[in-house]
Amino acid sequence: YGAPPVAPDGPPMGGVPMAAAAPAMPTSWGGAPAGAPAAPTPPWAATLPVATGAPGTASPGGADARVAALEARCDGLQRDLDSVGLFARTLLTLLEEKKVCTQAEFLETKNKLDLLDGKLDDR
Repeated sequence: YGAPPVAPDGPPMGGVPMAAAAPAMPTSWGGAPAGAPAAPTPPWAATLPVATGAPGTASPGGADARVAALEARCDGLQRDLDSVGLFARTLLTLLEEKKVCTQAEFLETKNKLDLLDGKLDDR
């Protein structure tokens, strides 16, 4: 992946690194404290195999299948993210090369759109 491209006269393109911008997964998905309201089920949960058997007991393929499914899902999401990143870099490069807008104009518009929800958070 490497470092994000850097414009000769500006900051790295793409904003903050994904690790810094990514919100933490809600802990309620991992099990809410006793008495807490039920947490919403994440949309991807239905695609995962459910382990059977009592906790701590071996279940043929249960935990291993769940881990494999999660790893496959992560790999797919990473490919999707890489593809969207390449698309965005391609689009910005074309806009600059064809003199449609400058990087500064692009970033100004991106920030203006980002602030529509009241927070400048790259989302």
